[in-house]
Amino acid sequence: MKRVANTIIAATIAATAMVSAPAYAGGQISISINPQKQEHKDAMKLGLGILSVVKGNVTQNGNGNSAGLGQNGSGNNGVIIQDGNGHTGTLVQNGNNNDHLLLQLGEGTNGHVGQNGNETGATIQFGWK
Repeated sequence: MKRVANTIIAATIAATAMVSAPAYAGGQISISINPQKQEHKDAMKLGLGILSVVKGNVTQNGNGNSAGLGQNGSGNNGVIIQDGNGHTGTLVQNGNNNDHLLLQLGEGTNGHVGQNGNETGATIQFGWK
């Protein structure tokens, strides 16, 4: 778990440095985390479970955001958080026991995630205009 947390922190620092590009640069950066070891998957599933209880499955803060969450199966947990303006995101979970976080920050990100059974992960996107 400590290694996963360190990876997330390092990725966030790197992405933050890249977001400081001039306003005219525009774009987005996406970071995907897909743990392979079962103990890491279990830790992420627990964290996402707590997050969905605290924040709900879809949380939007800003203007012009659109999010869709589709689930077909059992034991699926999807969380979409959009903070900023102009984000578009979908999360589709087919099969059973999928867990995923789609976190969109800044402005104008576009993210779409599909899971097909027993998958765990997180997608973090930073956008700027």
